Amino acid sequence: LLFSLYEIRYDRPFLNDYPAHIHHVHQYLEGRLDYGAYMHHNGHNAYGAAFLHVYTALDQLAGGDVRFFQCVYAFIEAAHLYATADFALRLGVPPLLSLLPMASNRMHLYNVRVVSMDLISSLLTLSATRLMVCRRTSAACALFGFAVCFKLNAILYAPGIAWVLLR
Repeated sequence: LLFSLYEIRYDRPFLNDYPAHIHHVHQYLEGRLDYGAYMHHNGHNAYGAAFLHVYTALDQLAGGDVRFFQCVYAFIEAAHLYATADFALRLGVPPLLSLLPMASNRMHLYNVRVVSMDLISSLLTLSATRLMVCRRTSAACALFGFAVCFKLNAILYAPGIAWVLLR
């Protein structure tokens, strides 16, 4: 977390999809409710509708400051790492093994500096999985549905969730 905050403070902002996302937010705030027509130079909006609400709230809170977005995402990444390690411990998996995929600089860059919806979606999917293990299936399904609203590729977990629900 401290490395992320240092990096955000002293490196120049890394803008990739952020301008397109904020452009979509402004289209939404202008009252244009035809979600399929939201366009930017890199094409149509590819995220679920929940991203608009999160980005709108963060944009209004941050006053358009991308570094604020990145700081919020650094805290979300830290929460995700903690949740992953805790879940691994509960399942008897060595925490180091479970955190290894997240240790790459590219993953960190994508999660925090690019401020994409993958981080939130994967945290929600992990939380839904934890709820499944605790036999709280209704809450797990609701949370999984919420994750799909952020990033549609979360739907790829649906066969596994269906298998758990139907056994």
